[in-house]
Amino acid sequence: MAKRIEVSEAIAGTISSTPPHLSQRNPDPMEVGLWPRKKDTPSEATAKSEEPKRQRVKQGEAIPAETGWVKTKVEFGSTGEIGPRVADIITRRRHRVLPQGFVGTFAVSKSSREEELEDDIADLKRKVTEQQRALEQEIAIGQAKEESLQRLKATIEALQQRERKSFVLNRIHDEAREVFLGSPEFEKAFLESRRCEAFVMAVDVRRSTELMLKSRSPEDFAHFITTLSNILRNIVLEHHGVFDKFTGDGVLAFFPDFYTGDDAGYYVLAATEKCHRAFTDHYRKNLTSFYTVLSLKEVGLGIGIDYGQLGLVRVGQELEIVGNPVVYACRMAGTRPGNTLLNQAAYQKIAQRFSMYCLMAEDKLDVKHEGEHIAYSVRLNDQPYTPGDPAWRKFAKGATAEA
Repeated sequence: MAKRIEVSEAIAGTISSTPPHLSQRNPDPMEVGLWPRKKDTPSEATAKSEEPKRQRVKQGEAIPAETGWVKTKVEFGSTGEIGPRVADIITRRRHRVLPQGFVGTFAVSKSSREEELEDDIADLKRKVTEQQRALEQEIAIGQAKEESLQRLKATIEALQQRERKSFVLNRIHDEAREVFLGSPEFEKAFLESRRCEAFVMAVDVRRSTELMLKSRSPEDFAHFITTLSNILRNIVLEHHGVFDKFTGDGVLAFFPDFYTGDDAGYYVLAATEKCHRAFTDHYRKNLTSFYTVLSLKEVGLGIGIDYGQLGLVRVGQELEIVGNPVVYACRMAGTRPGNTLLNQAAYQKIAQRFSMYCLMAEDKLDVKHEGEHIAYSVRLNDQPYTPGDPAWRKFAKGATAEA
């Protein structure tokens, strides 16, 4: 399955063919995807056939239907999956020509199952519209039929079920997406489970308001925080966590037992270590985005971890996690920059299984309106450990059989 091109890759200007006038500065997101690109020759295209497909197109320019590519919008200034005033990624397949208002697009290859799901969603939306109009006409002439109403309800329910599946796909590991689409048991664990045991990881950019005020322009800060959020999202997915949301100045993720498995505690700790390193690297690469630069003693990530029972709640077509672990992971994220803090339940769970692979020390955190809490700073030591396969892989056999 071809890997999706992340918006952070686009905004950071890391894709080839960056024009000379953008090479010495952070590119304006309004310019993303709008510069020309030399087309590959047939031989070059063949050589790259195993790589993720990508192409830049200009506003109003069509992508040939025979390519089977889809359109992904990158628009600055809208509210998207990863927060306000950053990148709003909207996948389009049926409409080949960019409508007005599209800033730039990338052509991204998708698996046949994902394309089939998108087709189903588009078809069901069309049916809902048609059935609503038909029912309104029946009501207008006083001949409304119960079967018409029931048919509309069934179509809406089918649409909502597929939209929830699509929502989950963007929040799990690339390989797990294919398994999810092919395994009814895996789908049921996500969409029908009401309770699960999980580690919750809350990441907060400490002193983010000051970073915003010190940035050279709103666009520079938007670029900085957007790219960082996508880096953190990828780290979560790589460590078999579920990305929940971008919070405006951080991210929220969870590592449920049914998905991450018995080694969820180690996976979440490994993810925190990589998140801290990623922030340091990203901050140093973007020092020119700020008028004055705070040292890494003053800024960094505060990461909080808690463990316990979560509720998976449907809010529209989305899934939200609720429960005490969410609340206290977010509060633990108020720790000092560069530190990871465990709440009591997470400390006990990790100490039982991974104490020989960690350095843990009692710490304190002043929680507003609650007082001073005992918590535990944690980081991995140099002891090697190879975590087991995540639990979602057990569904792979069933998914293969379904295929």
